[in-house]
Amino acid sequence: MGNDKYLYFPGCSVKRDAKSYEKTAFDVFGKLGIWVKELDKWWCCGATFGLAVDDVARHLGSVRSLIQAEQEGAQYGTYKLLTLCPMCYNTLKRVNLLLKKDPGKLDNIRRYLRDENLDYKLSVEVVHVLPVLYENRDLIRKNIVRNGSGIRAAPYYGCTPLRPREVAVDNPEAPSIMHVVLESAGVHVVDFPFKTECCGAYVYAYNRKAVIGKSSMIILGAYKAGANVLVTVCPLCHYNLMLAYNSMKNKPSIKIIYLTELLAYLMGLDDNIPHDIKSFLDGLAPAGEGGK
Repeated sequence: MGNDKYLYFPGCSVKRDAKSYEKTAFDVFGKLGIWVKELDKWWCCGATFGLAVDDVARHLGSVRSLIQAEQEGAQYGTYKLLTLCPMCYNTLKRVNLLLKKDPGKLDNIRRYLRDENLDYKLSVEVVHVLPVLYENRDLIRKNIVRNGSGIRAAPYYGCTPLRPREVAVDNPEAPSIMHVVLESAGVHVVDFPFKTECCGAYVYAYNRKAVIGKSSMIILGAYKAGANVLVTVCPLCHYNLMLAYNSMKNKPSIKIIYLTELLAYLMGLDDNIPHDIKSFLDGLAPAGEGGK
């Protein structure tokens, strides 16, 4: 542990809407000695996995990125492709599995890409950030420099890291992987019944009221369970949760943050933590300790 090497697929949402998620993730990786390199080129994964039997064209963005990872993997000595966004993870992972299980689909893809002289040899492994942090939990524990005993964190998994079962990073019915990472960082973990509920996903585009209702339920469920921090690993979940939180007339005293922002704070890696998050977490510090 601590000597892992990964190529990195950022995806559209992280680059556009979750910059502090990415920056704090790289800060944490650097502290843990995890080598991560962003792909020189990457394409939108498609956002969701196409379910139509002949939906080959929909997978081309993912396949092109997998091919890019395969080519760079030969150069850098790793075929592990890391994602932060669960939507990207879910789509890339399912496309990768589809091509490995169905030679006919792979042949169709090869025909599409023949004129570009591209071929995929199925060597890439798609991984999400949660298992990577879980595998390095002992190193996380050793690198904590702040007392997190005043932080009561509710892990929110959402849908796509856990569904469908064949790509799940943990038990879809009773996940604990983020719980363990948070406990390793020295915070009090609050379990709550809505940790795997859907936030509303893309429904916000045409029915914001429904998304606000679902996401408000998640926020209030975590708060009523005793949490002062709601932790997510998904840019879309973060967006919907913030949409709901900002719509509340009586806002509960709870902060919605990315897991890597919290880990960076506890490790003393402050450079890329948003000011409002750092100030909130400083306010949770045990009496007399204050922020670094």
